[in-house]
Amino acid sequence: MPHLLAGPKATAELSKTIGLPIRSLCGLGGTNVRLGLRNGKLKLTFHLLAKGAPNAVLETPGLALAAEGECSPAMKRLIEAIAARLGARTLDDVLGIIAADPDTFTEMVPDGGSTSALRVPIAAGPINLLEAGWRNFFADQDYEVLLGYPELKMNKTIYARYSDRECLYSWSGNDPRKWSFFAYPVRVPSDSFGATVFRTGIVMELEERDMVLGAVEKADALVESVAKASPGSGADYVVFNHFCASMVMGEDSGSITRRIEEASGLKTVCWSHGDRDQLNNFGEHFKELFARPGYWDAPPVRNAVNLFHFPTDYREAELVPLLAEMGVESNTRLFPDVEFPSMERIPRAAVHVFGAATSYQSRLPELLAGGARPVLTVRAPYGIEDAGECLKAIARAAGREKAFEAVWKEKLAALKPEWEDLTARAKTHRLAFVVSETTLPRLWELRHGQGAPMMRMIEEMGFGVDLLYYDPHDDAPEVPGDSRCARLATFRTPDELTRLLREGEFRAVYSDIFFDWRISGAGKARFSSKDFEMGLEGAVRSLRRLLALCRLPFYHRYGPHLAGLAGRTLA
Repeated sequence: MPHLLAGPKATAELSKTIGLPIRSLCGLGGTNVRLGLRNGKLKLTFHLLAKGAPNAVLETPGLALAAEGECSPAMKRLIEAIAARLGARTLDDVLGIIAADPDTFTEMVPDGGSTSALRVPIAAGPINLLEAGWRNFFADQDYEVLLGYPELKMNKTIYARYSDRECLYSWSGNDPRKWSFFAYPVRVPSDSFGATVFRTGIVMELEERDMVLGAVEKADALVESVAKASPGSGADYVVFNHFCASMVMGEDSGSITRRIEEASGLKTVCWSHGDRDQLNNFGEHFKELFARPGYWDAPPVRNAVNLFHFPTDYREAELVPLLAEMGVESNTRLFPDVEFPSMERIPRAAVHVFGAATSYQSRLPELLAGGARPVLTVRAPYGIEDAGECLKAIARAAGREKAFEAVWKEKLAALKPEWEDLTARAKTHRLAFVVSETTLPRLWELRHGQGAPMMRMIEEMGFGVDLLYYDPHDDAPEVPGDSRCARLATFRTPDELTRLLREGEFRAVYSDIFFDWRISGAGKARFSSKDFEMGLEGAVRSLRRLLALCRLPFYHRYGPHLAGLAGRTLA
């Protein structure tokens, strides 16, 4: 339905009519006009409705009036005064005043939904054609979908795929070496069920004929192909991967899995998009493995830990080496990468350690809870403080806390000169986020799995921050109380947002859109989740990266001359 944000002329005219200064005025769907009044922190909201509205407090000859929330005697007297000033005006008359203002902004909003709800572009859709796309700079929903895929490692594993070819063409992968619509928050190429796996695996394509008449022949061919490839391959496992087409067709994946295992003599694990969507990757295999007689019988190594759900680049480059310096052995490491042979070693560790996340790609936390080894969830190591707390918790669980203190003290001492120099420079620069009631709290939280709590890191780095807040109803939001560096400005329309982006003192603005003309055209650089790394060294690299963007003169000099999307406005 159309949502009309009244321009200044319409707001002034209606304010004069009712004799009160209206702070926010909008029309929703042609059946409701919302008037917001404010005096300091006291906020009152009234609605002008069609005659006969069930929640009306009173009616005039032309419309009905209601209050938002409980209608006290004082509120009712105020409504009566407004009604008297409106006289015989109808709801259409008021909507006409709003529509006649050339600065009134109209956008379509979902029926019954919040006008401030998070609306994210899906699969690289044109951002200005989507609900609220003009003011959305976050792509969490796309990230959640792609980051749900595990990273299949081919060590002693044969990959067998059963799907239509369209899946191969539509799969974009997560490769930071390639330009994309989104700035995916990954720094290492992903071969998860992507090109490398396809080239080395056995792929059986389902065609139209199979979908109409059945895929018996293709299933037989897949089983036969795996059986032929098994001897001499050195493999112990087969991953049988069936995708959307076979699921829609109702193919018996369990039967095919059993046939592959019998024909190849290898342990066969079934995986599908359904497992990904339910964040239960390889769940049945883990259940079967953990329930196997004797699996947990061997005594654990006291100083060994399993590491689950830590990004591979941080885990291998920093976490594992640091733990080794503290005398902690990193045993099995799973997710986002999955290597089936390593699962046999899980019982060697004394503790299962999980990196904190908004959601996990597997049900391992549930499956291991209450088992033979304790389960520990540690802070996501973003920033110096949280990286230290993460390592300290792991070292304590492995009985190496004193070793942690010594190693950490040494690492901080080596880092201190450069960190102090960089943070001093950061204090002279400002960054900006475009947010709403939905996205503002996310800045201090983990996002889309293990995306950085960006404001926590930025505050630690010393940058100033401007929060450009979408506030169509004059809700007067407050910056979270523990924020040390943020100031807030509000906007209601695309023109107001464009002005804030152009005139702001900040030098870089957050966006998950790789080429975001809203930012470049305003003369600002862009940063994203991808610029924030885990770990001690990652914190320094992140700070260097943000400083470089703030010092980049290109967009400041040439932004007005850069091309946007031809023929499209911001809204």
